[in-house]
Amino acid sequence: MHFPSLPSGETAFAQCVASTPEAHAATVLLVEDEAPLRTTVRRMLERRGYMVPECRHGGDALPVWREHGEHIDGVVSDVRMPELGGRELVAVLCAQRPTLPVVLMSGCSDQDVVVGGMSQSEVVAKPFSGDVLLAAIHRVLGPAGGGEGR
Repeated sequence: MHFPSLPSGETAFAQCVASTPEAHAATVLLVEDEAPLRTTVRRMLERRGYMVPECRHGGDALPVWREHGEHIDGVVSDVRMPELGGRELVAVLCAQRPTLPVVLMSGCSDQDVVVGGMSQSEVVAKPFSGDVLLAAIHRVLGPAGGGEGR
């Protein structure tokens, strides 16, 4: 399963869904403005069977969510990004699906990272290991990676 790098989030998501087999652990929307980290996280998750559409920031993620949100099992997002940050993005998404599993990645030592009202959320401090991120994703999505929000 491979999601191509996104020229635009919505276009790439549609291409990936059309070309990816149905059997997968879960679809996790990855939102990260740092390209090397976004690529590393995407590849790590894909190796574990996740479908991973990726977006550069919350502004890119909103159209993907509007068009394909019913196919997205969870979100992994950076907190601070240009155009629309992770906190704001997650607030919009959780207003539409309160049980959406979310993992926020933060380089801040700030304890106010978590958005109020999120029932299934984790915060991972940057820098993090792949094991730490995967454990957080498994805690919010469940061991099989099946989202509850669909």
